[in-house]
Amino acid sequence: MSRTILPDNERGTVFVEGNEVVAESKIADAAKFRVRAPREPGQSGGGGAFSFDVKDHVDGQWKEVQLITGAMTGARGGEGKLIVLMEGGVIDDAHQRTIIEWDSNRVEFKVPISAPNLQGGIIGSILQSPNGRLVLAAQDDLNLVLYIDGKPVRALFGLGPEQIW
Repeated sequence: MSRTILPDNERGTVFVEGNEVVAESKIADAAKFRVRAPREPGQSGGGGAFSFDVKDHVDGQWKEVQLITGAMTGARGGEGKLIVLMEGGVIDDAHQRTIIEWDSNRVEFKVPISAPNLQGGIIGSILQSPNGRLVLAAQDDLNLVLYIDGKPVRALFGLGPEQIW
């Protein structure tokens, strides 16, 4: 297999091997790929993106099917997104859908979350606020109950799994 090597240094090397780009660290620190762009308030958060493109066998066009972005927020923190091409989509931004967004204060899912292979579903699971005061529990008795400071305040009783999920 042929290998194209870029100039290496004492910290590592980057090379192309077949259809792979490899960053190999020579020190006990993770290898990194950096993508950079200047921040222009009102226009761009800077940073960069990794795009995953696939050549469509039907029309022969390259399509961006997934995009992971990283930028700076207005408050000068980091933020990111995972964006995918919607089914049947054409090559334009209107047919891309943000799946998840994150920054230092939140992770926001833009689509329903499911775990079909989770043993027993999510019965017995809880969602808890960062300070622990609010808890939403999917109880073993199939009741969905909201607790505040350990006291139940709202319950949906007697729902079967098909009604909850």
